[in-house]
Amino acid sequence: MDTQNHFYGHSTVLARYAGLRRPRHLAGLLQHGWTALSPLEVNFGDFPRVGAAGDARRLLVWSHASRAWDPQTQDRPSTAIGAPWLYLARMLRPTLPPHDPAAPPLVIPMHGTHVARLDADPAAMARFYRDSLGPATICLHVEDLGHRDLVAAWSLPGNEIVSAGSRFDPLFLVRLLTGMAAAGRVVSNRLQTAVWYAIAIGVPASVHGPVPRIRGESEAALERLRATWPEVHGEGVPLARTAPLADDELGARYLRPAEQVRALAGWGPPVSPRAFADYWAAAPVDKALRVLGVRERVAVSAPERSGVVAAPRPVDFLRHPLSHLPRHLPWRGWDGRAVDWVRPAP
Repeated sequence: MDTQNHFYGHSTVLARYAGLRRPRHLAGLLQHGWTALSPLEVNFGDFPRVGAAGDARRLLVWSHASRAWDPQTQDRPSTAIGAPWLYLARMLRPTLPPHDPAAPPLVIPMHGTHVARLDADPAAMARFYRDSLGPATICLHVEDLGHRDLVAAWSLPGNEIVSAGSRFDPLFLVRLLTGMAAAGRVVSNRLQTAVWYAIAIGVPASVHGPVPRIRGESEAALERLRATWPEVHGEGVPLARTAPLADDELGARYLRPAEQVRALAGWGPPVSPRAFADYWAAAPVDKALRVLGVRERVAVSAPERSGVVAAPRPVDFLRHPLSHLPRHLPWRGWDGRAVDWVRPAP
């Protein structure tokens, strides 16, 4: 329905799992990242009518067992299907070598975007991780690869700079899992999706280091992350402690067989023209009107929301209006093989 359904190759992964040659439009909305709040508020807030009473489109979330939110308190029902990452791991993991704890660590620092900037010192972060971890693979956001100063800050001797690609890249998840599985451990300075991903495939992961702050964010928001998920904060956190939690956050118990994934995504037959029309016409207009304040977005709960991330501002939308537009889906799906990192140009 909306372009977010195809972020990070989620629809590409689900399509292959469901036996389709290429991704198709979904009849509803698919959660596209782990959130510290309800995905109905964070991911689906621009579409308050989708999944409401009388609307057949579904809100597909990863888990109903996350500590972040309670599905019973939401204004619309959702269907838990497990994170696309877990389906990918089922398909790709058997082709990858066993985990090597002596392999270089993978550092995935919290990143900003063209919309939300970070208050952070990349040089200080790079020095911290070099001192505590030694040489490492540094996975930067693809937009960061275009900033020479930032890349240079992380390019300490022995470090390798990589990226998983753009969020519009259908092989993003495949690339991330391939690289992550080869790491001795994963470290981030912020609890984010990648931490849960690593733990879910048997790679130790934890959160420690200089903490960046997103525009409009308070110290209370950061403390909430540490207080709600203390198990993953600190150095040397054992998998035995974090693996059950990752299963809950990513929805391992909610994984579906291929035929159910096809049905829940609305991947017929018969093929519904509504998902196509929503994707190319209705959703972009609806989202634009809500970001610009012409239509009301879903109200995000307080006090949990307070200070976590500032709501989108009209000026942010107007600075980068094309980034919100839908794009053609890939003509070919994933072929089932591992994919290497994206690396910065020489």
